[in-house]
Amino acid sequence: MDHASNKLAAALQAKGVGPGSVVGLYLKRSLPMVVGIVAAMKLGAAYAPQHVGVAPDEILTRVAAVSGAPVVLTMRDCFGALPSFETVNVLVIEDVLEAEALTAVPDAALRPKPEDRCILLFTSGTTGQPNGVQVTHGNLANVLFTAPGDLGICPGRKVGQILSIAFDMAAWETLGALGTGPRWSFAVPAFFHFPRFRSPPPRGKLDKRLLLSMAKDHIEAQASELHG
Repeated sequence: MDHASNKLAAALQAKGVGPGSVVGLYLKRSLPMVVGIVAAMKLGAAYAPQHVGVAPDEILTRVAAVSGAPVVLTMRDCFGALPSFETVNVLVIEDVLEAEALTAVPDAALRPKPEDRCILLFTSGTTGQPNGVQVTHGNLANVLFTAPGDLGICPGRKVGQILSIAFDMAAWETLGALGTGPRWSFAVPAFFHFPRFRSPPPRGKLDKRLLLSMAKDHIEAQASELHG
């Protein structure tokens, strides 16, 4: 993780990302997602997460414009689903990690301070234009790493990754887990397992049946591993 995030951070820095910048994180729950978060933080930048396949094009373009992100990070599986951006560089994380040689490690002086922005969360826009909220590292640390907000997450526990990465509660799954060292467990969408969900939900909509099946599938898999 450290090596991969250093490589990605170097590529971001070459595109002008630094302290105070915002990096668009337009992808899905995955290991590249985690690398992108850590790489942005190593440069003192915040990240604006959007779940590709759920957020419509107009939301993706507006978030990039409003946040002033010079770079959007994505994955190979998501690249073809992105809209066109006029002034934003798009980097495919897997391509960077395979192509770039690590030439320098980000300066530790770039690391964020408690008052610096960590994440920009945007509303879904269902009632109008999406609005953004800037959340600092200090605010997140207060919520995620003190009881009862820490939810008992600690080394040795497993934390399921099942929420849309743009949802505010996903901070517990991602940042809460990054900060305390539990095992990550990525839930595979249920439509890959069940014939009735062979097709993903319409773009911009998330079927409640799909979300419930994903959670049920994840819980059953964890219970089987625990007792098997």
